Amino acid sequence: MKHQLFVLVSFLSFLIPSVVTAQWRLADDKLEYVLIISSYSYADEWGTSIAKSINQEVEKQNSQLIVNISYAGIPERKTYLSGRFGMQSAFTSGLLLPPVVSEADERVIPKVLVLIGDEAWMYYRLMERNEAWSEVPVVLVGVHPSIMGDVSDFYTARRISEESLELLEESHNGICRRFSAITKGEDEANTIELMRQLLPSLQQIYFVSNNSYQDVYSLLILEEYLRLYPELKLTVVDVKNQNVILSDKSLANGKSAVLINSIELPEATFAPLFTLKDKPDNNNVLVGGYYSKGKDYAVQAADFVLKSFNNEASDYSSLVTVINKHPYLNKTVLAKFNMAKNASQIHDVVYTNVPLPFHVRHIRIILLSLLVLVILIIIIVFNIRDNRYKKSIAQSYVQYKKLNAEYQILYDNMPMALFIFDVSGNLKNSNAASGNLIKQLRLGKDDANLFQMDFLNDFIRQKVANKQNVNTTITYQEKCYRLFIRRILDEELNRESILMLVIDNTDIQREREAKERIFKLFNFAMNASALGVAEYNYLDNTGYATEAWYENLAIKNIGKEDIHRYIVDADREKINNFLEHIGEKDKNRFSDIVCVETEGGKHWLHYIIQLLEYAPEKGKIIVLELALNIDKQKSREQELADALVTIQESDRLKNAFIANMSNDIRPSLEELVSCSKQLTECDDEDEKQALITRIEHNNDILLEYIANIIDLSRGESEERAGI
Repeated sequence: MKHQLFVLVSFLSFLIPSVVTAQWRLADDKLEYVLIISSYSYADEWGTSIAKSINQEVEKQNSQLIVNISYAGIPERKTYLSGRFGMQSAFTSGLLLPPVVSEADERVIPKVLVLIGDEAWMYYRLMERNEAWSEVPVVLVGVHPSIMGDVSDFYTARRISEESLELLEESHNGICRRFSAITKGEDEANTIELMRQLLPSLQQIYFVSNNSYQDVYSLLILEEYLRLYPELKLTVVDVKNQNVILSDKSLANGKSAVLINSIELPEATFAPLFTLKDKPDNNNVLVGGYYSKGKDYAVQAADFVLKSFNNEASDYSSLVTVINKHPYLNKTVLAKFNMAKNASQIHDVVYTNVPLPFHVRHIRIILLSLLVLVILIIIIVFNIRDNRYKKSIAQSYVQYKKLNAEYQILYDNMPMALFIFDVSGNLKNSNAASGNLIKQLRLGKDDANLFQMDFLNDFIRQKVANKQNVNTTITYQEKCYRLFIRRILDEELNRESILMLVIDNTDIQREREAKERIFKLFNFAMNASALGVAEYNYLDNTGYATEAWYENLAIKNIGKEDIHRYIVDADREKINNFLEHIGEKDKNRFSDIVCVETEGGKHWLHYIIQLLEYAPEKGKIIVLELALNIDKQKSREQELADALVTIQESDRLKNAFIANMSNDIRPSLEELVSCSKQLTECDDEDEKQALITRIEHNNDILLEYIANIIDLSRGESEERAGI
């Protein structure tokens, strides 16, 4: 029966030349996609990971492009015809229907075809195709540089020879016009060298094969390369018998190793296990090997796919070999087989399955221990706080009793009257100090009602009735009282009461009024003397000043603006320089004459600044300023300067007058002396008379000069008396 079924399937495979028939048509503008066919089944991790990675890389660059993946499962098929049937099934499930399905049910040919593995390309070459398929670019992924010329020969003997291979570049002639391939590197030789470095005593290599083309091809290369090492023995083990080898504990002697390619990873092994193909990194059986990652194939394949899809690829073939330059080694398995030391001598190693740090591997135990420790700490802290709380409660109770006694004494002897009324205003309780106030206000203690007290006006009664707080000062019978009224809740009786505090502020008010009078007198004296006084905080310009100070500085208040803004620039710069360095050495007092200039003119001040308190860390630099108006003094000084100039000019004129006058007086004096001498010696009357006339003439000249001197002296005296 099985034989008949096989013959029927074979006959149908020839009746159906291919799913690539004349009924299929080229994709129109409405449906363009990429078809990926893997030579292997979905369970094959290597082929499936490459197919999915290509899809992801294509989506990154063109998210609108449709990618369909189909699996042929050729290596699992034992005959040429079953392999071909698997390929046809992959095409049947991979080709898409058009958006509008016609009665003919025509399928749409992909715009780009991607074939993963040598087997898919072998069968694709032998399938019957129409001319439309020759226009479809083909991208091969993970194939060898040379493949079988005749697939049927491979399935007959399950062996290949160098004579049965042909170059990949020549294999596409007449099949497709555009052809690209990402070929596998020759990793077999590198993996053998890696095994020899990790196992210096290596003598036996077991190659586990499933008789797939990939395994048979790798076996051919291994046999060729091992001719260089005659001491190494290569034994091929069928995948069905792999457990016999992998479970042999004697192979863990450092002289044997197992090498795999296409088969799945075993669950356990006693012998060091190496691979020629990318396997999952997170395993505890595989030592490692030289192989290319599926991601490396996918990136290059996606580039070819997009170029072909966008018609950017050339018409001739493009071959790229993915060469891995780094061995992949499993850190955990290296430690298991004591190979870590030998691995450390290999360069450019990429480690996988690196053991997690201690705290990560034992995170649960650590967290559980920490949780227990935290719980213990919480219990201890809770007990300590509970004991402290009980002790604090006991101490608080003692303190409460003490404070209650002190409060009662304070309540009875406080210097303010305290009244408690109900919501109707009836007096319920009062302290001892309230007795004097009751007498002063002539209130009956038993029938006193808050809303009927004469010293409360209607406005206050209305606020109390509206449950509003009262905080005010009232004057009654020539006395001043500070009044506080508010609603309170009696928690014990759970009812509302009215609390009234009355403080006799008569003495305080009188003292305040006396201070205000003194301040007014002081302010009057300051204004009268034109001496302004100010005390303020330099950091925020808050303080107080007399009216004379504001008037002298031509400002209205101490605010955020510069209070020295009307002082001329030169003087203001000196003041600001002092204030900026106030509190430093020799920077506690400033005294100078400054000029204030406004639109009304200029006036002069004797300006003094004295540091009173320096505490910038508390936000306080308190200064005292005195500003004395010296306009009259300045005016008097100017008058004195002008008078001095006048006197000096007068002295100069007088000296010049006397100097000139001496020249005029000397001849007359000499004439008088000469005539007087001649007169005593002369006897002639006529001559005497002439001499007397000359004497009188010179005498008149001298009298005239003396009169001028007297007039000049009298004028200077009058001017000095006026000054």
